[in-house]
Amino acid sequence: MRMSRIFRKVMVAQVLLFAVIAATTSVISGWDLYRYLTAQFTSKGTAIVRNIADSGVDILVNRDLSTLQSVVDQFAETDGVAYVYVADAGGTIVSHTFVPAIPTEIISTQSHTSQQAMVRGISIGYYTLPGLGKVQDISSPILQGKAGSVHVGMRMQVIHAIVWNAIGEQQTVLWGIFVIASLVALVFVNRISQPLNLLSDHAKELASQDFSKDVAVRSDIAEVAGSNDELGGLAKSFLLMERTLKDYVGKLEQGAGKLEKYSQTLELKVDERTQQLRERNLDLEKTLQKLKEAQNQIVMQEKLASLGPLTAGIAHEIKNPLNFVNDFAALSVELTEELRQEIDKQKEKVDGDSVGYMQGIISDLE
Repeated sequence: MRMSRIFRKVMVAQVLLFAVIAATTSVISGWDLYRYLTAQFTSKGTAIVRNIADSGVDILVNRDLSTLQSVVDQFAETDGVAYVYVADAGGTIVSHTFVPAIPTEIISTQSHTSQQAMVRGISIGYYTLPGLGKVQDISSPILQGKAGSVHVGMRMQVIHAIVWNAIGEQQTVLWGIFVIASLVALVFVNRISQPLNLLSDHAKELASQDFSKDVAVRSDIAEVAGSNDELGGLAKSFLLMERTLKDYVGKLEQGAGKLEKYSQTLELKVDERTQQLRERNLDLEKTLQKLKEAQNQIVMQEKLASLGPLTAGIAHEIKNPLNFVNDFAALSVELTEELRQEIDKQKEKVDGDSVGYMQGIISDLE
């Protein structure tokens, strides 16, 4: 089963939100616990220094240092106490629980108290000592400081350890709740995402499906469509869209078939119309040729018609001299014949050369 992208997004958002909540809760609860424990340690240290200050007046006055040391050692065994020491009025430490020696930081603070704050006669300061870490120093004067002062150091590391332990337990509980909530979210998201994945896969199948064939609805899609929730409504709408798409595709295929037939018919009609136009063009060309021939004939007739009178005039002008020539020629023939006859009658009277010459001229006239 593949992990849904919706679940991944939900998990990312849930982790970010839960991390912010866990961090905020840890900081607030840790800070509250730190302040509470600090107040408890302060209260405990204050009680200890007051107890020692009240019981140590006679001991300091009598200089019974062994008894004072036993009292100090008794309170040093209290949980959270780092050290206990008592100083006289001159600032000299007369009893303490430091092993093997008093830290130099403690010695230097006896004469420099500027960092301490007085609260109801109690001085509270914070130091960092080797081997002890950060310490809360609580001091109380004995006889208003005339007999000296009592100092108790409370281990802040104990508070830190308790706070971090509490934060760790809190984080463990919170992340355990987060794991359980994630598993529950996984179940519910899968119930939503798996049907969506089915619809998404089916949509991809539709992209390559042949809609001309009837394909049965998948059983898993039909099962999703059978539910009464929003996913069921989505699946029903999806199936309705699929059926509508099949109808549209069928109509488009029918329209494509009709269009193809119409295209073929149109091609035939175009060919037929083209042939008719060609025939009409041939007829028009023939008609045009006939019109050109008729035009030429008309032009020729007009030319001939215009030449007729001119020809008649020319023929008339030629005919008159020609008739005269013809008449004269006929007369000349008759005269030539008469002349020949006369020469034949008179040739005995004329010499032969003259007869030959005259006959030659008559031949030329003929």
